[in-house]
Amino acid sequence: MAPDGRSIVTAVGLQSASVWVHDAKGERQISVLEGNAAIPKFTPDGRKLCYLTLKAVPIFGSNRDPGEIWVADVNSGLSEPLAPGFPVLDYDIFPDGKQVVLEALDAAGTPRIWLAALDRRSPPQQVPGIEGRNAVFGQNGEILFRHVEGPYGFAYRVRPDGTGLRKALEQPILYLASVSPDGQLIQAWASHSANTAVQSFPVGGGPPVVIGGNTVRKWSSSGDALWISSGAVPEGVTYIVPLPPGKILPPIPPGGFRSEQEIARLPGARMIDRTVQRNLYRIPIP
Repeated sequence: MAPDGRSIVTAVGLQSASVWVHDAKGERQISVLEGNAAIPKFTPDGRKLCYLTLKAVPIFGSNRDPGEIWVADVNSGLSEPLAPGFPVLDYDIFPDGKQVVLEALDAAGTPRIWLAALDRRSPPQQVPGIEGRNAVFGQNGEILFRHVEGPYGFAYRVRPDGTGLRKALEQPILYLASVSPDGQLIQAWASHSANTAVQSFPVGGGPPVVIGGNTVRKWSSSGDALWISSGAVPEGVTYIVPLPPGKILPPIPPGGFRSEQEIARLPGARMIDRTVQRNLYRIPIP
């Protein structure tokens, strides 16, 4: 309250999410200035960078608002929408770098799986007969996704033409996050003991590796590093963790990571900076 009692002073913190690239040229922003950027992914050759543009700061999981996919040329910095006016909830890039798999709602609000060419020469095409979420590419060109059955969801496999539908995991999951570069591990958020945790499930069967109760993890497009976040986005802190040659997981404590400090102590772990803007405002009192 001001001394004269005619106004109050308050602080407002603003968070924004943008995509930056760090390379030999330095650091520069890639995403468009309008909106917030989320889920950045390089094509396998590293020449293009895809990301979602959202109105709100992105959150982790399936409750994210839809946005548009943009494709940026890394060298020139030019960004263009992949499919203008086509709202997308999530996406993944095919290993050949020619197409992406999309999660989008149909006219009835049902989540469907779509394919879109990165050269933008054709509109997105729906994978026939498939209802699902969190679509990612697996081995041999298959698509993995989560399909809700009753109170749970299960990971399924399907070919791009809608054939070969079958379960990928027998354990119910809450969120399908990614597949390891070698196709041998499926990362999913699932029940663990009395809680839920991010876990890596072997494709061929066997006990999962518990990563952590509130930890988000994805492999880099090159497969030589992991992005590990402690806590939900945007509140959590994200680290880039290099992987030893021939390894697809870093050293993980029994029962998974329990704190940000355990992640920070991993060999070569580097925290990704985050900017929070705060301003002071004077509000007159009528």
